[in-house]
Amino acid sequence: VDEWLSRIIPSTTGGGIAGSAGSVPAGTRAIMGNTKAIVRMRALARWATMYTAEKDSLGRTVEKYNDWVLVDLGDKVVGSVASPIVPITAGGVTDLYAATFGDDGMHGVSVAGKPLLQTFPPDFTRAGAVKTAEMEMGPLAMVLKNTKSAGVLRSIDVV
Repeated sequence: VDEWLSRIIPSTTGGGIAGSAGSVPAGTRAIMGNTKAIVRMRALARWATMYTAEKDSLGRTVEKYNDWVLVDLGDKVVGSVASPIVPITAGGVTDLYAATFGDDGMHGVSVAGKPLLQTFPPDFTRAGAVKTAEMEMGPLAMVLKNTKSAGVLRSIDVV
């Protein structure tokens, strides 16, 4: 795992305007996967005495392997069945993804000159207790400017 992570180049710029709300500090890194893979990474981090957990400003627990944040990407629901976003094969094999975030690595983009979030408030001139409003986000996309800023570790046994 350390050899794999050592080949991923950290961002040197971060993202956004430094010091402003929502900006990403340079060198922000994450290991992402499904619940089983993240549980295995947490166990590995504890075994290697490289595990830390701290609360962020919103009270959420942020777990880390060394300076890499561990992110469980969760499940998707198709019909009435939930399955991991990062799939696990019938043989119990899955993948882990790692990325460094910043303007010179992996980051999100939106259309210039257009609002990222559009709101459509309810019509308060019509009678009724229940009102319908909408919010729409986008268009947006993920960009990987440096292909060495992200990587995948394949064929991890999580049986």
